[in-house]
Amino acid sequence: MISSPFASIKNFRLKSVAGSIASYITFKPLIYGYANARVHGMFSNMLSEQQIREMVNARSVQPLSEMLERTPYKKDLVELSLRFKDEELIGLALGQNFASFANELLLITPSQGLPIINALLSRWDAHNLKTIILARKQHKSFDAIKPYLMIAGSLDKNTLKELLLAPSAEEFYSKLRLTNFGAGLMSSSTRHLNGSIKKMILSMGQDDASLEPLLGVLDIYAYRLIDDVSNIANQDSRHLRPMLVQYSLEKNLSTTLRLLQEGHEPEKLHDFIVPGGDLEAWQWVNLARLKDPMKIMSALSRRLPLQNSINAYAKTKKISTIEVELSRELAKRRLKRFRNAQLSLSVIVGALFLKEQEVSNIQKIVRAKSLGLSPDEINQMMVLVK
Repeated sequence: MISSPFASIKNFRLKSVAGSIASYITFKPLIYGYANARVHGMFSNMLSEQQIREMVNARSVQPLSEMLERTPYKKDLVELSLRFKDEELIGLALGQNFASFANELLLITPSQGLPIINALLSRWDAHNLKTIILARKQHKSFDAIKPYLMIAGSLDKNTLKELLLAPSAEEFYSKLRLTNFGAGLMSSSTRHLNGSIKKMILSMGQDDASLEPLLGVLDIYAYRLIDDVSNIANQDSRHLRPMLVQYSLEKNLSTTLRLLQEGHEPEKLHDFIVPGGDLEAWQWVNLARLKDPMKIMSALSRRLPLQNSINAYAKTKKISTIEVELSRELAKRRLKRFRNAQLSLSVIVGALFLKEQEVSNIQKIVRAKSLGLSPDEINQMMVLVK
């Protein structure tokens, strides 16, 4: 199991003053030299743009799987191929490969960088819990949702399975609070208009209960962990802060535009804004009152590279084009930071983001192939930077 971010974050806070001083006097090559060299090696094994393009042009999922067998994903595909096939096989292989990547990052990251890496990986705890909660509502089996899980946080496969199979919301709550992620979530200051986190969890079994508030709280908590460690006053956190701020802004912009598209009132946005950006929830509500995506993007143009998104939306009027173009611009910046960063934690964090983008691209291709979309349609969804 990947170690929990929660204890390390607490210990990191206690040492923040000493860490701030030490970050200026420690010898960076000694601390990050080995880790950064290993990370660059891991980056060299990521798929090239040409390989992704070839997958986009695959006729179906079957030849796509064969293409992946000629990449570093081969080991995971072979291990799982006797029991699974097609979309399920690729989904499980992606999850297994990413979990191995995350574990390797944790093994090579110097101790002072672990709180940030662990906090970033907690997003996958939130993702997996949301998948479990939705599966309970839809009465799906664990086997049915396994391809959609990314076991890269502190919650392992057995714990997630137990949560899915918990006979009642009360039992689900009891099991969740015994985990590190759950204990931190329950003791956090995260609140919602619908009441406490415990109240939202216990109401899951009610037919008329909305799951949206609880799903939103999981994201808010994970991003709060990231915000907490990125605010620690040391050199690594200060260098990473701009990247992490943009990451939160990107998510909040997507949330704002999607909720408006679905017809929600701007005030509802307040309970779904994640921390970590340089705008408070009430400021996002004010932006949402503009209603027009073009006006909202214009207001954010000094904080995010949105010009390509603005141009694309003017042609398509699709929120998805805004998200793709912004992801491309931010991915380019992360790649540039990764390549140009001196020996530091930024290189490790950059590699994590780039690996997540690779997995996301392959997932999009698989889903698009299963829906019968054309290569041209799939290319519009790709975020390629390598």
